[in-house]
Amino acid sequence: MKTTKRKKSCGIDEIPMNVVVDAAAVIGDDYLSFFNLCLVRMPKIWKIALIKPLHKNGNKMDQTNYRPISNLCSMEKVFEKLLLKELNGITDGSHQHGFKAHHSTTTAMLALQEIIATKLDDKMNVVVYSLDLSAAFDMLRVDTFVEILKDDIPEWLLSVIIDFLTERRCTVGVEGSRSSLRDVPLGCVQGSVLGPRLFNLYTSKIPNCFPHEVEVISYADDTYVVVCDKDEKALTKKLEDCIQAHTKALLSLGMIVNSKKTEAVRFGKNSPSISFKCNGETIATGKEMKVLGVIFDQGLNWMSQVDKAVCKVTRLTSGLKFLRKKLTKKQFLNAVTSQFYGLLYYGCQVWLGPHTRSSSIRKLNSVHYRVLCYGWWKTIARKKRKEANLTPLAGPGLACGPNTLWAILSSKRSNTVCRWICTMPCIEPYSPKEEDLSEQSFLIHLNQKLDTKQFKTESAPFLTR
Repeated sequence: MKTTKRKKSCGIDEIPMNVVVDAAAVIGDDYLSFFNLCLVRMPKIWKIALIKPLHKNGNKMDQTNYRPISNLCSMEKVFEKLLLKELNGITDGSHQHGFKAHHSTTTAMLALQEIIATKLDDKMNVVVYSLDLSAAFDMLRVDTFVEILKDDIPEWLLSVIIDFLTERRCTVGVEGSRSSLRDVPLGCVQGSVLGPRLFNLYTSKIPNCFPHEVEVISYADDTYVVVCDKDEKALTKKLEDCIQAHTKALLSLGMIVNSKKTEAVRFGKNSPSISFKCNGETIATGKEMKVLGVIFDQGLNWMSQVDKAVCKVTRLTSGLKFLRKKLTKKQFLNAVTSQFYGLLYYGCQVWLGPHTRSSSIRKLNSVHYRVLCYGWWKTIARKKRKEANLTPLAGPGLACGPNTLWAILSSKRSNTVCRWICTMPCIEPYSPKEEDLSEQSFLIHLNQKLDTKQFKTESAPFLTR
């Protein structure tokens, strides 16, 4: 209970999580006995979700402009955490990167990039495709789940999960009024702690439908399949067979495949496009595809990704000018690193490195320094730049972490650049001797001195080599 996140929102029991956390020391022992009884039968009130519609934009009378937020009973979530620990020993496949500790969209993209690069180095023809699924999380079927995992999950735990998934109902609450209860016969429990883990287990057997030489990378319901062969005609045949087997496996799980939105790219510089059949639809491979928010282009030169990122953040620059007059120094720095640099350098561990073209680096440098001069460090940044006689330089350490920062700044001007970056206001002065100016000393300094609490963006991992 004490480790549960504090929240003011509550389910149909009207008990916010804040109360549960504060009262954990008092009610913990009593609820432990109660949870043991729940292993036999869960309370019916726990199976009712309170749906609160959140308006996104547009006409408020149009129901498609609302996002449904599912609120469950607070004590049910604590019970789910106990069940989640029991499922930790059950594997959901090394291909899955979603809803797993130490995994993220970045690890999924890095794994996919490594597979593609390795196959290209082996002189193989490489095609990556992704099938579009409609409402995948809403299609989990309890009977199919039991059939798939009856040999992997202990019988007592499987019976508890069946009880958790069945007889679910929901009601919509708006301004104190509630609708009548509706049955929810299918799907993962939205807003639950256990639901994402159950979805991973539900789809864990999908890679078994492919030949062993076919690689699969997944993040939640997004799956990317890498098909390769040295012969182009054999590649097309293998691709069609894989799609057919993949579609059959998804349909057996009750999922809906939208064949018209299937994406595929043939990788390799100047590789010609090929056409293939996908459930009766003829589809040609394109020159690029979006993978978890990052554009993978045919030649892996990442120019499209850089252009997209620069274009997206350029629209925010006028807003930053307004924000710097209204926020404190710390608030403005948090806003810039989380919103601006978070968008500009999202997935940079994949596409930003020695292989990135110099023209793309210059675009990043330009927009990065432009925003750098908007902040409260404007005077210092200009002074250091003038002293060093530098063109605008990106300081990706603000959003990329010291390892990536060192990789980008390791150049003929590395000595000057490192001193310039390390004398910025958020970093204590760093004046190493020539013999001490190395990657190791640079990383140690940043890891020790940088106030990482100010950098709350997901794309800012501070790692060590």
